[in-house]
Amino acid sequence: MDRDSSGQGTAERQMSQDPLEARAFQARNPDSLGILVAGFAHDINHALAIAMGTASLRAQLAQDPADLEAYQIIGRACERGREAVKSLIQLAQPALPAHACAAPPEPFGEGSSPRRALGAMTVVLVDDDEDVRFLMTRMLKKAGVRQVKTYPGGEAALAALRAEDLPDLIILDQNMPGLDGIQTMARIRARHPDLPILISSGQPDVEAWDCFKRPGASVIAKPFTLDELQSRLAQIAGRAHPGEPGS
Repeated sequence: MDRDSSGQGTAERQMSQDPLEARAFQARNPDSLGILVAGFAHDINHALAIAMGTASLRAQLAQDPADLEAYQIIGRACERGREAVKSLIQLAQPALPAHACAAPPEPFGEGSSPRRALGAMTVVLVDDDEDVRFLMTRMLKKAGVRQVKTYPGGEAALAALRAEDLPDLIILDQNMPGLDGIQTMARIRARHPDLPILISSGQPDVEAWDCFKRPGASVIAKPFTLDELQSRLAQIAGRAHPGEPGS
């Protein structure tokens, strides 16, 4: 491969200048095809997350039976899309690099941090997509969360945690530019090992990773409905169902 004075190859220069050419180059190379497929799957998952979340939120507010049926149809279509995306990611996995996801260096007990009733819970939400942050804030408030603070990335969230009171829960998108959700979780764990963390992930096997084998860290499959979010929040709050007194 021809290289310029900076050591960059011709193909690399073309890809950096033309995103369409970059994707075409990846498609011609089997080693990078899995990464290309995973990227498309991630983009589709973001769109599905907004559609499914909005439909489930509106379904709970719908008074007209026809409107309710329409939102339910959208929800079922999103569920089919979710399964299709999972299949795409599983197809791409052999070509994807393994993600470093170590278990916390120090064990921490499941009951070592105080649990708060859902209606008193404060949540920090970290997601690089502005539309997802807006929708998730509405879903969390509808689920009964008292206060939601949002940040566009791991670095901003980490800086805020140093300056503010700790929340009752942090929700992290797994796939973000810069520090991704897993890397952000590791840095939070180093400072606050008992702080509950929920990873929002579209990757099918993420719950089997080592970092989720200890209490305090859990996963919600992305995209998800309002009911699924409420159920997971109830588990984190230490209760069987939303609306019951906190433990």
